[in-house]
Amino acid sequence: MKYHFKTNQGIKCLTASEAARIAGENPDYHHLDLLRAIERGEHPSWTLKVQIMPVADAPRYRFNPFDLTKVWPHADYPLMEVGRMVLDRNPDNYFADVEQAAFNPAHFVPGIGPSPDKMLQGRLFSYGDTHRYRLGINHTRLPVNQPHASEARNYGRDGAMRFDGNNGRAKNYEPNSFGGEVQTNQPGHAGIEVHGTTGSYPWERVIGVGWGQS
Repeated sequence: MKYHFKTNQGIKCLTASEAARIAGENPDYHHLDLLRAIERGEHPSWTLKVQIMPVADAPRYRFNPFDLTKVWPHADYPLMEVGRMVLDRNPDNYFADVEQAAFNPAHFVPGIGPSPDKMLQGRLFSYGDTHRYRLGINHTRLPVNQPHASEARNYGRDGAMRFDGNNGRAKNYEPNSFGGEVQTNQPGHAGIEVHGTTGSYPWERVIGVGWGQS
C-alpha cells in the first residue's frame, strides 16, 4: 500500500530571488505563514489517497515496487480516497505540543506492517533511538505521544523522568499469577516474503533490479 497526501491548497513556488529575500528577512517565515493562516481560519488540509497492490503482484511487477524512487502507475493501481488531514488549531504550548512530539514509523496499528523499502527499514529503528536520546526512555509517556483512544499496556518500567505511578505494584514479567498483561501471540501483520542477494551495486545496476534487490 502506498499513501499519498495531496495538498488542497494548490502548489505555488517562490522564485530564487524571492526565496533569498524572504529567508534573509525572516528565517521563520514559513512557520509564521502557517500560524497566521490557522488563526485566520484558513485551515490547510491534505486529502489522503492510497494505492493497494496485492501481495501476489509484487514479485512479478515490472520494477521493484518497494523502490521509493518509483511511483506505481495509477492505471495499474488507482488512487482511492480515504480521508482528509486538517490543521485546525495552533499549539497552546510549542514545547509541550511540538518539540516533545516523537513520531516513529515503527509504531503500527494491527493489520499494517512495514514494507521491504530499504529507507523505511533503516528508519524503523533509527527514529526510536533518536527519540530515546533526545527525550529520554519514557518519552512515550508524555501526553503528546500517548494514544488518545486507548491505554498502552506493557511491561515498561523505571528509567529517568518517569513521572507517573510507574504501574504501581504490577509485576513486570510474564507469565505471572497476578493477572498481569500477557501477549496475544497474534501477529500484527501477515508479513511479506522477500528474496534476493544483498550487496553493493553500481548505480546503473540499481535501476530496474529484480524483486528484493537493491
